[in-house]
Amino acid sequence: MNLFKMQPLVEAIKYTTTVYSSSFDYIHGHGRTVTEVFIPSHAIGFHILDETLNVFMLEKPRDDQQQSIMIEQSMVEHLVKIMKIEEQLQCEKIKLKSTSRLYL
Repeated sequence: MNLFKMQPLVEAIKYTTTVYSSSFDYIHGHGRTVTEVFIPSHAIGFHILDETLNVFMLEKPRDDQQQSIMIEQSMVEHLVKIMKIEEQLQCEKIKLKSTSRLYL
């Protein structure tokens, strides 16, 4: 009996890039270096910054120095789910914003 069940794997690209918190930081070169992963089959990327997982749409890796890696399909499914939930949250915030102005 195999105790370690092999999960289906998805091809991904790992690289290091610089991210900025604001336009001010970008203009003044106050970026922060993060390790990021791009998943071509789903056109999404993710990284962890300040203990926060950031998942986002991405057309291609944001750096040329790349390393091919494999990640579990279940991880990709969770990332896609997180991204969809965050999109729904943004839509709800936009809807509420106009109504909220009536009370402010």
